[in-house]
Amino acid sequence: MNERRCGLADSTDALAREANRVPPSTSSRRHPRSVLHRQLPSADRFHRRTITWELAPFRESAQLPRELQRRLLAEAFRSWATVSPVYFREIPAPVEAADWSDRPPADISVSFERLQHGACRHAFDGPGNEVSHARAAGPIHIDADEDFRGTLQQQRRQSTGPSVDLRRVFIHEIGHTLGLLHSARPDSVMHPANLLRQGGPAPQIGAQERRLVQKNYGACSAKVNSVFDWIRTDPERGYPVFNTYFFACEFYWLFDNSAGRPRLGDPRPVGQGWPGVPDGPDAALELVDFDPAGKDNVYLLFFFFGGEFLEFDSAKTAAKPGYPKKIADNFGPKPGYPYSVPDRIDSAFYDYGTGLVHFFKGIWVFIYNPGSARRFKFNNCCESVRRIADRFPTAPGDKPLQTPVDSVYFRLADGGLYFFSGREVWQDVAYSAYRPPAAGVPAAGLLRYRGRASDKWPDLCFPEHSKCDLSEVKLED
Repeated sequence: MNERRCGLADSTDALAREANRVPPSTSSRRHPRSVLHRQLPSADRFHRRTITWELAPFRESAQLPRELQRRLLAEAFRSWATVSPVYFREIPAPVEAADWSDRPPADISVSFERLQHGACRHAFDGPGNEVSHARAAGPIHIDADEDFRGTLQQQRRQSTGPSVDLRRVFIHEIGHTLGLLHSARPDSVMHPANLLRQGGPAPQIGAQERRLVQKNYGACSAKVNSVFDWIRTDPERGYPVFNTYFFACEFYWLFDNSAGRPRLGDPRPVGQGWPGVPDGPDAALELVDFDPAGKDNVYLLFFFFGGEFLEFDSAKTAAKPGYPKKIADNFGPKPGYPYSVPDRIDSAFYDYGTGLVHFFKGIWVFIYNPGSARRFKFNNCCESVRRIADRFPTAPGDKPLQTPVDSVYFRLADGGLYFFSGREVWQDVAYSAYRPPAAGVPAAGLLRYRGRASDKWPDLCFPEHSKCDLSEVKLED
């Protein structure tokens, strides 16, 4: 059969079954078999954080515009950047002929080749069968005799029969250059025959592939500026819904709690999804007044940054007019009290149990009575100002919380209260949002160290350099 597939050799069926627990084939039809889902030796991977790539000049496909090929290739590299701690940077083709001598070689060169090509020991076979091949930490070769015109038709949203999907080819072969071998799972981007156009969105990198590439290069970790669950009424369903958002410098992620990973394709620029909100907000603070009838819920969402704050309109998904305003002018002391909410806070959260807001700054927590979302009380600081270590003491014998905190997060999914500091996270195991307050005064917490935040919230990866990127990349064997 002319079954289109990747040309990287598969392992024996026995080895693949042992690694992936795939049942033995019962058909005589030639199936795209899989090597075991494992890494290549560490010598066969890149030993640098930034990996360069190029679409080799004069060796692109003649069937498609070069710019379309470059864009699809850039999108494929970005797909891997969003699930791994490495960066990918294109080395563009020189404009002037004189610039060729000064052009550095790319780590990954992508070229379209025919039959026996260059010094490659693996010849292509013309249309059908083998589509492409690559080796770890090496070049990517694609058979120029394959039909890729369906990719162009798909970009134009035109209907066409099954054809080789160049997006899938690029993502698949980049996986090989990063050290991944074939998968037995038919839906995996690393399955050797999963290269035909399927329609719909671009192929996505699955959980197994994410774990493997991070085993090779390290896990992703972010210094988060703010984490919160955004609650609002779904206009189509008519009842409240929530999503979890992580903000870190110029990026944000929507975290899919059911899937245990960020939304596919994230992160995105803050301004793209949150118009009017500056990069890296210090805190997001939301209060909700729920109407028992469910028809008149009130949502109040503030973002704090530096010495200012703004109110965000959840219905219109935009900052409200008249903002930003000064924190000092709106969160000052109530009559007879000396304290104000400081500028440049570290974090804030609203306690649905006590109805109080906690603002964090350095080693202090400012406990503020906001009234309600319907009748928010400005300039009402503060019920008390306490040391974080007194308000939220660490459990005896446990690792102390490192202050200042990066973010404090009340998580609707499990009702937990989490404290982020650097790569690590603590949980207040004494916290309950639904516990009635004792005489209106918050009870002391009890913090337990929960390890690395990336273990509970994985894949907060940066597609480009960012000062909020705390990923520890494996550069040596």
